[in-house]
Amino acid sequence: MTTASLAAIGLLLVFQQVPAGQPSGARLRVLVDCRNTFCYEDFLRDEITFVEYMRDQKDADVHVLVTGATTGAGGREYTLSFIGLGPLAGRDQTLVVTTERTDSEDRRRRRLATTLTIGLLGYVAARGLPEGLGVAVDPGETETRAVTLGADPWHHWIVSVRGNAQYDAEQSTRELNLGLSASADHITPEWKITIGGRLDHDREEFDLDESEPFLSVRRERELAWLVVRGLGEHWSIGGRGGVTSSTFNNVAFGTINSTRTEMRRLQFGLKFVF
Repeated sequence: MTTASLAAIGLLLVFQQVPAGQPSGARLRVLVDCRNTFCYEDFLRDEITFVEYMRDQKDADVHVLVTGATTGAGGREYTLSFIGLGPLAGRDQTLVVTTERTDSEDRRRRRLATTLTIGLLGYVAARGLPEGLGVAVDPGETETRAVTLGADPWHHWIVSVRGNAQYDAEQSTRELNLGLSASADHITPEWKITIGGRLDHDREEFDLDESEPFLSVRRERELAWLVVRGLGEHWSIGGRGGVTSSTFNNVAFGTINSTRTEMRRLQFGLKFVF
């Protein structure tokens, strides 16, 4: 079975209908079977007139099974499975066409019709091209999509800041939680740099039937970084480090350091840690 992707077909195919005097049996008999998706079947019948449409598989020369699924970008992917029957048995193929989320309904149905037409032409040719069938290609309809990237004032840096605050109070307890974190990431084919820090402050008061409430304060601070330099397609070298302090863990000042060299090739990885 052959598979082709028609995600960006821009050709306009124009077909002339077989003359009325030609016997109906000379046309390719096709069953279009839309199982789990709406495939504009009435539109396809009106647009593609060089075949004869059947309602039962036993009367057809080709069974076309159309299925659809939503793409990750919100578009629609149609899979057309062509199954040859009778004298055409064994002539199977699959074509896939993808439409964008922003495509109009007319564009979606015309791309589907183009894909169906391309798939049917091979079966028509195998049975002998009927007189009066012509194909015209208009390259003027070819769509060219250009992507223009504007200047990046941040130079590939992405900065994020997050904060939280929570206060709970009961008859004998009061609790205040404050948190602040920030990060900056710079990722290019040559460099990966990540810097992040966080501050946490927790304050709890307990009334223990004493003159002064019992007070518990916890503070945590952390600053961490990662720097990696690409050395080609398979090699990179980098290091990570950080400083931290925590009253809860009784750490006034701590450091984290490591250096790493990596080689990546397909699914095989070799890693050295110093």
